[in-house]
Amino acid sequence: MTQRPLWRLSLVNAAMHGIALAAAYFWIQPGSPLVPPEQRLHYLAGSSSTWIAAWATWVASALMMFAFTAALSRRLKHEAGRVALFIAAAAVAIDLSCDAVFIGVFPWLARQPFPAHIFLTVERITTVISLGVANTFYSFAVLAQSIALRSEPVQRGAIVAGILVCAFGLLLSLSGFTGVPWHAQWATVPTIVGYTIWSLWTAWSLDRAGAGR
Repeated sequence: MTQRPLWRLSLVNAAMHGIALAAAYFWIQPGSPLVPPEQRLHYLAGSSSTWIAAWATWVASALMMFAFTAALSRRLKHEAGRVALFIAAAAVAIDLSCDAVFIGVFPWLARQPFPAHIFLTVERITTVISLGVANTFYSFAVLAQSIALRSEPVQRGAIVAGILVCAFGLLLSLSGFTGVPWHAQWATVPTIVGYTIWSLWTAWSLDRAGAGR
């Protein structure tokens, strides 16, 4: 039986991102800037376990993304593939730090008798770093690996898909700086869906090419 380790890893990676996207829609969105501050605070104060579980799926997604990036980088001959691993490591470090704030600080802060502007300030800072900075690194990691794929036997469409993922990812990053809630809402779906398609397409192409040798 042909071994397809990268393809199997890409399936787990894609599934985890799909679960995280669903968790964001059902359980993170009620505590996001898409709803008024009073409703957010009420939701976070009373649904902390649900909120934590939802964010745990994004922690798992970040770790799976890094695992896939590391496995893909080992398969790529071009130096850009190894550069992508360092970029992804920076992205995951920043992202997980922000996730720790979302998980450990937000529900606690929502239960305190602090003025709402304190919560909103912490939320704004965390969002800028998480969406604005971490996603910029994620986007360039995918771009670097897409550049490295030019030296591999993959369909050109996979490379174009990676470039598009980077473009949508940078739009998502921009939403972290604009502070307009619906910017992030509409940029998240094409970025995550595009990334899963790109990772599956890339893994399938490389494993198929490897099996044909």
